[in-house]
Amino acid sequence: MPRPTLITLKQSTSSGRWLQRQVNDPFVRARAGGEGKDGDTLYRSRASFKLVSMAKKYPSLLPKAGLVIDLGAAPGESDAFRGQLRVCGRAHHVLRSRSNLGGWSQVASPKVGSKGRVVALDLLPILPIARNVTVLQGDFLSPSVQAELEHVIATSAALRHKQGAILPDNPETEPSSGAAGSRVDTILSDMMANMSGIRVRDIEASLELCQTALSFARGRLKTGLTKRAEADGEEKRALSIKDYKGCMLIKFFQHPLLSEFKKKQLQPVFEKVLVEKPKESRSESSEAYFVCLGYKGE
Repeated sequence: MPRPTLITLKQSTSSGRWLQRQVNDPFVRARAGGEGKDGDTLYRSRASFKLVSMAKKYPSLLPKAGLVIDLGAAPGESDAFRGQLRVCGRAHHVLRSRSNLGGWSQVASPKVGSKGRVVALDLLPILPIARNVTVLQGDFLSPSVQAELEHVIATSAALRHKQGAILPDNPETEPSSGAAGSRVDTILSDMMANMSGIRVRDIEASLELCQTALSFARGRLKTGLTKRAEADGEEKRALSIKDYKGCMLIKFFQHPLLSEFKKKQLQPVFEKVLVEKPKESRSESSEAYFVCLGYKGE
């Protein structure tokens, strides 16, 4: 039997700490302990609980019958170690193939309902999630992948118009046939660049993803107010976070560069921009989310 080397000992220690963290994590326990359909866990990814929490606080993120784009749909939470986690006397495999993930789309699917659509994109393969979820694999930074995503968005919008699930924001200017100008309700960006360990480089990579997601969202998000807000009229009451169409949720790593991004690039194009670090995020992580509500249009 080969003797353990210093590298293998370090890997074993690291894996042991990771497994212990998983055992003690209440959200991992909740994910593994809840049985869904066909014996699957309640959620494929721990990251699902972040969106559950934020969607509860900001309902306009996942509107009924909405069209939602999920960028970075395969979070890499569970790909580090093969082991077992015991919950309620039952053993659950901690490591699930990353091709099984798609946690945010799994949350969004029932929220938008059968008349809504979710488009999930990631570099990694994702197993099918639900009938109303279209899965794409590719690099979002690639122009060809963005073109493919645009085509799927247009096709989904055309189908929903045909089914009478939604009406165009502006019937005179917005095509109902699924052309390139079709609007979406929400863009979720949980994208994360591969970490180099060099903080400046990692922050710049995070900022690039945020900027690319915003650039893609321009001209594609819906504008205006919800039907309830339009019926009430702006003069009758103060608008709330539930009243705005055209939303984004963007992961970022806290740094002054990202604060400048919020001030100079997000706030000019959205009615409200808030920062959230949901309790489901790991306390030691510097990640947070820009919650952008009410796209103003161009």
